[in-house]
Amino acid sequence: MIKIVFSSIILFISLVSFSNDLIKYYNGETKLSDQEVHALCDQIIQLKPSNYLIALAHYQKAILLRKRSQNYDAFEAYSSSYSYLEKCDTLDNYLEFNIRRNQGVILNHNGYTKEAAKKHEEALPYAHNYSIKAGLSVKQNWAAILAKVDPEQAMEIFLELLDEAEQAHLEDRKMKVYDEIGKMFTRSGEYEEAKDFFKKGLSISSSKTIRARLLNNLSSTYYYEGAYEKQEQLLRQSLEILEGSQRFDCLRDLGECYIMQNKLDQALDVLLEAEQYYPQRNLVAENIRVFEWLAITSPDSARYWKIFGREFEKMAKEKEKIGALLKQQGMQQMLLRLVSEKEKKTKISFYKMWAIVGAFAALLILLLWRIWWNRFRKGVGKVLGVFEEERTKA
Repeated sequence: MIKIVFSSIILFISLVSFSNDLIKYYNGETKLSDQEVHALCDQIIQLKPSNYLIALAHYQKAILLRKRSQNYDAFEAYSSSYSYLEKCDTLDNYLEFNIRRNQGVILNHNGYTKEAAKKHEEALPYAHNYSIKAGLSVKQNWAAILAKVDPEQAMEIFLELLDEAEQAHLEDRKMKVYDEIGKMFTRSGEYEEAKDFFKKGLSISSSKTIRARLLNNLSSTYYYEGAYEKQEQLLRQSLEILEGSQRFDCLRDLGECYIMQNKLDQALDVLLEAEQYYPQRNLVAENIRVFEWLAITSPDSARYWKIFGREFEKMAKEKEKIGALLKQQGMQQMLLRLVSEKEKKTKISFYKMWAIVGAFAALLILLLWRIWWNRFRKGVGKVLGVFEEERTKA
């Protein structure tokens, strides 16, 4: 008995300790290594202190998995987090919108555009409830995804975003929206209009990182026009701003730019640098192409063609797995909806039955009351008649 009590006390203390550590980390009150966070989340999931804390643990694990580019596992962890969050009474707008938004990002990277747009649309009210900045960020992501399937609606949302960013005095957000509109015009082949919007964003010149992104996207208009020297100039300006893995996109595009100019040695130099940052990037077709360019420029061509094929195969498998998970979740949601509708119909039938019973009972009571009332009146009438006769005789 004493052992059981002692074990229970230790378990309780562990629960409180792990729970506090996770909450503090989530709120940014303490710093932990990735290994420590992973171990802490596993402990929380194993001990199951509450649905909210389990949801939080799965969410933090999903973030770690995304950092390692394990998108399918991250998507599954976000799904687990969402399912536990649905079961608890705690409302955490930040967690609610981030789960949906990050799932949307993963879906978009894997080609599930409509599903990704839906996730962002679901995230939008929670993001707005959390903060104006979060709301505008999710709204921009939503519009950027819609731009691929419904450009007209996307443009309407972008124009709304510009007004909202202006009212909130968020210049960085305006730069990002100009960038997204520029990309829309680039996709439609309207390069001069695209340049105008990229240059509008650059004229605000606030965030260096966003400025680098605008320069990179502006360079793509010159790529499509075949003006490779101008593209190279803009990409080099962007590289002067960027650091670390942020340089990947720019280096990849610059490598291709050099190939188009037949500057293969220069292309190889920048592509080898890009290769160092590849593990930190998303597993998407445009990133994998860095190995295609390396296969063209490197003496070790066969090796890079193998990596290129392997990464594309990995991407295809991941997309297939996410698709299967989406289908499974869709079936589960459909089943839950059907069960809910059945319960609703059962309740309606139950209420209808009791309404009929109640109406019948009311009619029966009314009928019995009328019978009693008629008999009562007759009885009273007889008594009064007898009384009147006796009074007359007297």
